[in-house]
Amino acid sequence: MPFGTIGTTSIFSFAHGLVSRGAEVTFISPASTRKAPLASSRPGLNLRVLRGRSRWAWAKQVRTAVAEVKPHIVQVVFNRFAFFYPLLGRFRSPRHVYWLLDVRSPLLTVGWRRMLGKAAGLLEAGGYDAVLTHVIQSAKDVAPLFRPATYEVPLGVPFARVKSRVVPQDAVLHPRRFIYTGGLSKNRKLDILLAGIAHARRLTEIPFTVDFIGDGRHSQSLIAYAESIGLGGTVDFLGALPHDEIMERLANYDAGFAYVPLYPFRWAPMLKALEYMAANLFVLASDTEGAKLMIEQGRSGILFENNSHAIGEAIATAVEKGLPSSMLVAAREVAARFDFDKIIDTRLLPAYRAIGVTWK
Repeated sequence: MPFGTIGTTSIFSFAHGLVSRGAEVTFISPASTRKAPLASSRPGLNLRVLRGRSRWAWAKQVRTAVAEVKPHIVQVVFNRFAFFYPLLGRFRSPRHVYWLLDVRSPLLTVGWRRMLGKAAGLLEAGGYDAVLTHVIQSAKDVAPLFRPATYEVPLGVPFARVKSRVVPQDAVLHPRRFIYTGGLSKNRKLDILLAGIAHARRLTEIPFTVDFIGDGRHSQSLIAYAESIGLGGTVDFLGALPHDEIMERLANYDAGFAYVPLYPFRWAPMLKALEYMAANLFVLASDTEGAKLMIEQGRSGILFENNSHAIGEAIATAVEKGLPSSMLVAAREVAARFDFDKIIDTRLLPAYRAIGVTWK
């Protein structure tokens, strides 16, 4: 996973937490054209950039780095052909090294890429001592034949660092400013979300706005589609922004969309939902298994079916009838339970200890 791309936030946050607990962490990754989150580096947190694009070439470079650094743990964030890393790496690594496969989501590819991923999944966990995953179902999806121990380490949110907006207590609030953060790739089917926003426009005369923050190959076609269905003046595409800036901006909004299509995202946990919750934004989310891990319908958020009519009705209801501020209180309590530091102490470190890894 290249430094600085979407999805690396939790990786870096866990790393900073481990460094503060006395570990030394070395990242080995391709570079991104974007500004890397590691720019705020600190003693004990190191970076090595992989060269080339071949998984086999990367695996050889990882082998060299492991031989030089001599770590206790090599934790590989899942990507296709992940079995290359321990396959090569064990030849030159010290005996005390534990190889862990870190599965952050189920297989999110479709079509022939998904078929290739399913086939490779029969080998992906080969050579690993254990699997860490946000959700057990994700590990089963990626590596169905894996037999050694699998540990759930949920995704987290830097709770103390999220700027939280101030809202009145014991009140009914009417959101007007909505935000979506995430990729604009074709497999996210954001045309359905845009159609839902357009449907809400037809259901209510009360004005509201939606900002989309993110980018992807599908961005220009989404912008054109939004214009074609009359969303000019309602929807604005702001492009990709650094994660820290997004966290700072959240306090300017009232509610956030955590929208994903059921296929192939059904089991994918929603980091964006946790970030909205921590910032005191109402969460309107797709009714998926991943969303239900953190959102209770009507109490800590609103779950909608993934069709334009259901999405539009959820938006119009929130805008016209309002939502109780007690929902924000319940949601923020949920986000606090998913704080990175708590997850490190209660899930990640116990998983390391269970496989025999400790440090002073």
